[in-house]
Amino acid sequence: MRRSLQHFVRRVVRCRTVRAHAAVHIPKYANPVYPPPPPPPNIEVPINRESNKSIIMVQLITDAADLATKLTDAKEKLVIIDFFAKWCGPCKLMAPFIEELANEYPDVVMLKVDVDECEEAAIEYNIQSMPTFVFLKSKTEVVRFSGANKDKLKENLLKFK
Repeated sequence: MRRSLQHFVRRVVRCRTVRAHAAVHIPKYANPVYPPPPPPPNIEVPINRESNKSIIMVQLITDAADLATKLTDAKEKLVIIDFFAKWCGPCKLMAPFIEELANEYPDVVMLKVDVDECEEAAIEYNIQSMPTFVFLKSKTEVVRFSGANKDKLKENLLKFK
């Protein structure tokens, strides 16, 4: 009888210990605080060669004085000003394409003006609809158009570059 009681006690203690460990043990990948494990050393990770290129961002204009400074700094380069609004659907559609063009043509200065935040610049350039693209060369307007027309944007960029 004594042996079976000891056996019973061991079994209960062992079960409780296992349950306690099971309740406390959380896989470390289930917790978002831990980063995923590194790949095994024998697997080659492809290297993105394009990541070595410098990324040229489209410059966001905050006020009319900032716009004047950027235009002065651009000198003889082609400047494309994108007049947009955060709530404008076609503007959101064009944003990734403008980023691509800025990276593809680093010699072209790309500026973005939020018409709601920088009303002075929108009034100065007589912006009636969004998106409106104004092309400037030596601070002189060469062409402008409104609408989300990717082909026309690239065509004018290549024409006046």
